[in-house]
Amino acid sequence: MKLLKSFLVLAVLLGAISIYFNACSPAETTTGKLAYQQKDWEKAEKELSKGVALDKGDAEAWYMLGYSQTELGKYKEAGVSFENAKKLSGDYGNLIKNCWIDKFNAGIMDFNAGTKALGRKDSISANKSFNTAINYFTAATNIIPDSIAAYQLMADSYTYMGQTDAALKIYSGILDK
Repeated sequence: MKLLKSFLVLAVLLGAISIYFNACSPAETTTGKLAYQQKDWEKAEKELSKGVALDKGDAEAWYMLGYSQTELGKYKEAGVSFENAKKLSGDYGNLIKNCWIDKFNAGIMDFNAGTKALGRKDSISANKSFNTAINYFTAATNIIPDSIAAYQLMADSYTYMGQTDAALKIYSGILDK
């Protein structure tokens, strides 16, 4: 009986140790999540990249990596990271959508500023605003690749800047979708 109790205690102890070590995130992930909270996007991206290489199943780390990459202008990489977060957990779909909304709305604000500047005949300010809008719309289209509205406003921005070839390429892509 004593041997059976000792065996059960040992089994429970080993089980608890196994659960503890399997539940722990890599140190890089922990460092990356802290940097994310502090809005240190470069450090967060660097550390979270290392962390997800070690633990590919951490949906929160993938989301934070995608967000950090978006803030750094690494839009294609962000799209992949966000997709990984969504595959691992449905909990991140709304957060990713909110990120898209933030970038899309920021793009609209700059687009509107560009059209107002054109109305004042201020082409320098207009082009600066349209370029910034294009950057935000590029972020939005990489976060949610099927966002037709972001593509259209990006193409419209190119049109207002007189870059018709770039605009036509995007408009054609919209038709393909």
